[in-house]
Amino acid sequence: MVSVNNNRRLTPLRAIRHMCLQCVETVYEVRNCQGDTSIDGPCPLFDHRSGHRPSRAQRTPVKAIRAKCVSCMGGNYAEVRGCPSETTCPLWTYRLGTNPSLAGKRSTGAGLAAIEEARDTAAVR
Repeated sequence: MVSVNNNRRLTPLRAIRHMCLQCVETVYEVRNCQGDTSIDGPCPLFDHRSGHRPSRAQRTPVKAIRAKCVSCMGGNYAEVRGCPSETTCPLWTYRLGTNPSLAGKRSTGAGLAAIEEARDTAAVR
């Protein structure tokens, strides 16, 4: 699990932001990233690179991470599960296209309220 700031787990959007900073190294370069028109094809993380959820995003942050991980593993879905980058990749926790911190919370009313509260809290930051 990738952690920052005294073992706080990164949210999916923060994990994307950290990955983008690893990729291009500076905040200025992340802001001016041309990942949507890359020679290698559009980056699945491009819409979320700022660390905020844009209104035009076609994927949720977790689904964008899944797409990036599949791309990183050469299109092999099975390889994503066995990814060896647990300690070096900020996306590793979300590589399977799910958010482990929400596991089991979607089926109950209390769980849905917790999800909405988490979204509202993340939007305020």
